[in-house]
Amino acid sequence: NIWGGKLGIPTDGLDPILGSESGQGDPLNLTAKNPKGSAWGAGQFLTDTWLEQARAGQYIYRGPNADKYNAILADYDALLNRYKRPNADRVDPGNVPRAQRVAIYERMQDIAGHDPDYQAFLIAMNHRQNLRAYVDHEATKQEQHASWFFGAAGGPKIARAAADPARRDLPITQLFPGRQFMENNKPTIYDADGRERTVAEVYARFGHGPQGKTSREAARRRRVADDPANNGATGTPARSVGL
Repeated sequence: NIWGGKLGIPTDGLDPILGSESGQGDPLNLTAKNPKGSAWGAGQFLTDTWLEQARAGQYIYRGPNADKYNAILADYDALLNRYKRPNADRVDPGNVPRAQRVAIYERMQDIAGHDPDYQAFLIAMNHRQNLRAYVDHEATKQEQHASWFFGAAGGPKIARAAADPARRDLPITQLFPGRQFMENNKPTIYDADGRERTVAEVYARFGHGPQGKTSREAARRRRVADDPANNGATGTPARSVGL
């Protein structure tokens, strides 16, 4: 809340996000670690998200460990410049070998794991970036949580798709393809029976909006269309189907 006030953003939607992201219901679990990826800390930042926000905030943050973080970021800037492509207008973190980016992240983790103020600062920085994506309205808590999970571009993308009758019943990986996404987010993508969730179903997991109310019905309709004789279509004998 302190950093939200300093950065001029509302933070009332962050507690449920952080409690969900960090696990154990603790909004400031400073060392929470996703065993399947690089997500770490209270905000479950991925390596590149953390480094992006750390660089963006290095001239703003003046906490007790600021000099230590800035020294590490100076090493990161040196890597960015070393791997900058000739004639490129800006540095591209993707050009730096992943192992070297992770090493920078881990050096910052050694300090930030005991620094709730710095983690709160980066959380507020990332939240501000996500909120800026909603230019025509104030983001709902559901939209805020979706943006935390999918990023500043992905949050509005899934919100629009979940509200679109033509796309809401699509499998979520049609909206967000990629093997790494599927590997890192299996509990979100698949239900307990191993069925891939729809766009609307995934979006519903970030709140209690109307998109979630019909997702099971959408799944039932698809099953009826695929196998009407065994899934309760009108005029046919129905058998029990687990939804």
